[in-house]
Amino acid sequence: MRFLLLTLLLFLFSACGKPPLLNKQDSIKHSSHYQSVRVNDYSADLYWNEAPKAYSYLSAQLEFRVNNILSSLPPESEVYLWMPSMGHGGPDIRLEEISQGIYKLDEIYFIMEGDWQIIIKLPQTSTTLNFNYDI
Repeated sequence: MRFLLLTLLLFLFSACGKPPLLNKQDSIKHSSHYQSVRVNDYSADLYWNEAPKAYSYLSAQLEFRVNNILSSLPPESEVYLWMPSMGHGGPDIRLEEISQGIYKLDEIYFIMEGDWQIIIKLPQTSTTLNFNYDI
């Protein structure tokens, strides 16, 4: 019995890659619902918990980089929803920085079907990063 327990512990901590039992934070990165945008030196990756859809509260993880290095969003940056064909936005997105350059986006709510954008506006640089969706 002791041998079996020690063998299981050995495999848990010495297997190739990160063990799934201890790797809860990165599980969202293996989602098939992923999009990346890049403008000049700025890039952002968005990993959805589930496929974007209308009429549901959704959440996602955002990774923001400057020159390919995870970086916090500059002060006064904005992250918001926009529906270009109708000329209006959506409810506010709750943004929480988990660690440098990694954010949890919560309460994303597409109020109707159609074309939507999640826009990241960096005011000091006049740069805008757009994630485009057909919901």
